[in-house]
Amino acid sequence: MHEYERAFKKRGIQTAQVLLTRKETSDRNCVQNIRRVLEKLMGDQILPIINENDVVSVDELKFGDNDFLSGLVAELVGADLLILLTDVDGLLSEHGEVKTRISVVPTVTKDLLSIASGPGSSAATGGMITKLETADRMSRAGKLTVIGNGKETNVIKKILDGKDVGTVFLPSGKKMASRKKWIADYLLALGSVTVDSGAARALTKRGGSLLPSGIVAVDGDFGRGSAIRVLSETGGLLAQGLALYGKSDIERIKGSKSSAIAEILGYSNGDEVIHRNDLVIK
Repeated sequence: MHEYERAFKKRGIQTAQVLLTRKETSDRNCVQNIRRVLEKLMGDQILPIINENDVVSVDELKFGDNDFLSGLVAELVGADLLILLTDVDGLLSEHGEVKTRISVVPTVTKDLLSIASGPGSSAATGGMITKLETADRMSRAGKLTVIGNGKETNVIKKILDGKDVGTVFLPSGKKMASRKKWIADYLLALGSVTVDSGAARALTKRGGSLLPSGIVAVDGDFGRGSAIRVLSETGGLLAQGLALYGKSDIERIKGSKSSAIAEILGYSNGDEVIHRNDLVIK
């Protein structure tokens, strides 16, 4: 922080340290408070320097990498552009021994994610994969992302001037609703349910809710209202959503028809384990 303060003081800019944990960004009231604080600082011409609060973060509540954290912050403040700096010139595609920079990415695809395999640099947390995942989230929020080389002279100015540097990720044509964005990106999943192929098709192809009949396994420790992942039988991530029942109750009703929930549990929160309005398909 002293180095940030020293560097920006030369330009007459005051800095302030802001430390966050995943716990705060999982609470909608806290998210609103964080947004107000950041907007107030910037309105007073004070530049927030944001990092994870490692002193109080436990493993299960960590952001995991600064790429993910930066994407959340960019969404919080409504940034038009997120710049992710790394030690290469952008997303590179390999043709034999020749590596070519990809200038523009309209959509993050599985093929692009396979290109981006490999660890990050020794000076950073996260690799190109996490940068692509962050760019994908920004795209769904209707925002631009640029991945550029932090070692290139004046790289940020070149990006802001529209020069052909780095890789530009374009906004998606269809923005995700704010509540769905919150469920998908801000909430930390506390558990998971594994579903059979029929339930997987109903969720991903027909836009259905998750019913207990399609659940084959439950994992984690969570209560009603918690965010949980929905996995395929091969372990692939299908969706994330808010559970209408806790883990112990889902264990009892999994594989059963919705009409049997009240008889099995002695009460009912509804026919669905996750209602489609609280479900975000990956």
